[in-house]
Amino acid sequence: MGRRSYDVYVSTGGGVGPELPVYVYSRSLPEGERDGVTFSRDAVSHVRRLKEADGKPLWLWGGGDLFRELAQAGLVDGVDIAVIPIVLGEGLPLMAAPGTRLSLQLKSHRLYAATGTLMLTYDVITT
Repeated sequence: MGRRSYDVYVSTGGGVGPELPVYVYSRSLPEGERDGVTFSRDAVSHVRRLKEADGKPLWLWGGGDLFRELAQAGLVDGVDIAVIPIVLGEGLPLMAAPGTRLSLQLKSHRLYAATGTLMLTYDVITT
């Protein structure tokens, strides 16, 4: 996650569910490991090493700037989008501009009828 998402993560008490490794990419926070969180300035190199090392899926939480950076480096394999039935009138884009174009193929979808939330899962099509 990026630093701003990390600020939200900390303010809400951290993760819920099984403990997972947490990596924060920030140009303003010092690098290193603190309180079980790894901080790095170079997201592209670090994510590339993680993907090559263990092949486990990685999940990006928040951060249009970070998403753009990883997408431009060809490190995004899929995109999960939740369509929540609220019109905000403003907000943060999925990818910060100027972004790279990603072609997507729908992998799955699920409607949560009680809330009207639609979860969409896409694979990134590489050419």
